[in-house]
Amino acid sequence: MEPSTSPLLDSQVLVELVLPRVIDLVVSNIVKDESQLHALRTVQSVTFAAGFAVLPAKIKEEYAESIYMVDDVLVSYEHQWLDYSLGATNSLLTGRFHVSNGNIYYTPAAGTIGTFAGSRNVDAITTPSLPTTAAGTVVMNPYVIEQVITTAIAVIRGEIPLAQIALDYSEAKDVA
Repeated sequence: MEPSTSPLLDSQVLVELVLPRVIDLVVSNIVKDESQLHALRTVQSVTFAAGFAVLPAKIKEEYAESIYMVDDVLVSYEHQWLDYSLGATNSLLTGRFHVSNGNIYYTPAAGTIGTFAGSRNVDAITTPSLPTTAAGTVVMNPYVIEQVITTAIAVIRGEIPLAQIALDYSEAKDVA
């Protein structure tokens, strides 16, 4: 059989396009159920310079309120930049952080804004990712893996419409 017409290869392309969106759908469903949030939480090291760092790619900005600093538990999340920058909650005992535009800003207790340099372990809701190579290892909570498999099967069977997982059909045309 000609490789370019093989149904197996066609399904591989479909899976490569659909699976990341299936993971996003699973994550959005888990986030709605507070009893399952632990399945998405991971600890990552973040290195700050001049009081800010780029938010790790796996941490979605929309879940910023769920972040807490493992190394500095007396820290509060500031929703608004103005509150963070003016130090609305700053005290000798409490630090603060703010997340915006893909960055995380952090000031420890009794610290001065924009001066912290160092690493902090951050516990946050993260989006699981697929390995970049076929030999790579999938690192996901077993509950998340089960949900991804179940959801992917439902998509393949047509039980979940492709539109629900926001498949961009122009991407499918480009790959096919």
